[in-house]
Amino acid sequence: MAEVTRSSSQAWLIGPVSHKIQGMKLPTSRQVLSVFLHQHKILGQTIRDSSRYAVREVLHLWAMARIPTTVEWNAIVKLEEMFHRWQKLKKNINCRTATQIANESALNEDLDKLFDVAHANALTMITIDEDRAFLEDQRGPRIGFMAGVDTVLSAKEERKAKRPKRHEYLKSVQDERKRASMVTDVAAELISDEESDTDAVNADEFEPCCSSSPTHTRSRPAPVMTPELSAALDRSNVSNRKATFVLAETARSLGHNVMDLALNPESIRTSRLKFREQSAQAVKADFHACAPLVVHWDGKMLPDLTGSELVDRLPILVSGFDTEQLLGVPKLPNGTGEAVSHAAVTMLHEWKIQDQVKAMTFDTTAANNGRKSGACGAIETRLDKNLLYLACRHHIHEIVVGDVFKHCFGASSGPEIGLFRRFHDYWPCIDKSQFQTAVDDAFCAEVFTKLTNLKEVVAFAKQVLLSSHQPRDDYRELLESTIIFLGDTPPRV
Repeated sequence: MAEVTRSSSQAWLIGPVSHKIQGMKLPTSRQVLSVFLHQHKILGQTIRDSSRYAVREVLHLWAMARIPTTVEWNAIVKLEEMFHRWQKLKKNINCRTATQIANESALNEDLDKLFDVAHANALTMITIDEDRAFLEDQRGPRIGFMAGVDTVLSAKEERKAKRPKRHEYLKSVQDERKRASMVTDVAAELISDEESDTDAVNADEFEPCCSSSPTHTRSRPAPVMTPELSAALDRSNVSNRKATFVLAETARSLGHNVMDLALNPESIRTSRLKFREQSAQAVKADFHACAPLVVHWDGKMLPDLTGSELVDRLPILVSGFDTEQLLGVPKLPNGTGEAVSHAAVTMLHEWKIQDQVKAMTFDTTAANNGRKSGACGAIETRLDKNLLYLACRHHIHEIVVGDVFKHCFGASSGPEIGLFRRFHDYWPCIDKSQFQTAVDDAFCAEVFTKLTNLKEVVAFAKQVLLSSHQPRDDYRELLESTIIFLGDTPPRV
């Protein structure tokens, strides 16, 4: 571990960095940034990982104070905005203008204020007056502080949490008693029937039996889940608990005794997990690739399956001659090239197709084609061979078209083009049945008179639409828009 010097443990305007939030008050922005910078500067974590660590420390303290909080993702965004504000001012530390000094003073004041991650309706959601007063105090003078754990309230909440389990246990005991009573009644009926049959038998035909009295053997509940039913539940996104209700009522309406069927959330969950694993193994076993393959990947931010925060997901697939297969969509710890390369190579080894991969398709981001830490170079290193680079033509054309647009209309001041945004917002107000093509417009018609290959452009677009399959809808839309713009009607196959 590298030696930590005083310069590295001290942050401008923040003070000493710390690995943990100290004190019994809700943390200020200065304390949160101190923990963030310790993770980011001292331990070398990424901005996202550092902010997630610091925010979870904050949410833990707010949970101790029993104050409703916003979701983790909103707190992470707020912390990163504060960090970028601090970072921007630090870059101009040597520029001692009046604006710079005023911005530094404003930031210094904001750092001593509460890092507020309360829910938007926290004051109305809080039921204890002391907790509400504590939140208002922390947003203002910050005089109060948290004491020890409220043992009375903790015991009350613990009893409240145990109450549903107690009800479920008592209900299960009651059901068992009912079933035992039913078994006793059936056994009594069987014994009485046997006694009546015995009286009707002649004495010389009676043979003594050395076996014990008849006992009732409880039959094993019949399984309900099948691979097809499991797949249908997954496609319709039905939870295990809801599936229990639906299947139980369906079985009852068909005349089945629900007590004879294995219907409960746990058995359904186990069956669905088993069938998913079997399906995945069957797909891997049936996939045989002999031709050269191209591996594709494209990272996406998707909601986590076990929470509300967004996580990095990486869809990975391979394609080749008459072959196209999705390998998986693993969750990444971060969006760096190292994480992407590790996930891609792991998938290739799981499917045992690393020797067939000859090329890579990727979008043109620094995380993919970076010279030092790009995913492409890392994949080649892990596979120990050179691969053909097939950068996404869609992204490459975006760069070219973007430069043309910038030359014609000037640079944009934001991530979105204002012209397109206004057109997008005004689109619902446009009467789409009344439109003009380029040949109907005087200005465009004058420009087109100087061009001699318009008919060839229309003929080419029609030929491509009729003769080849378009892998993307936007490709087809571009060809059809070109034909309509030039005054013709696109064909439909």
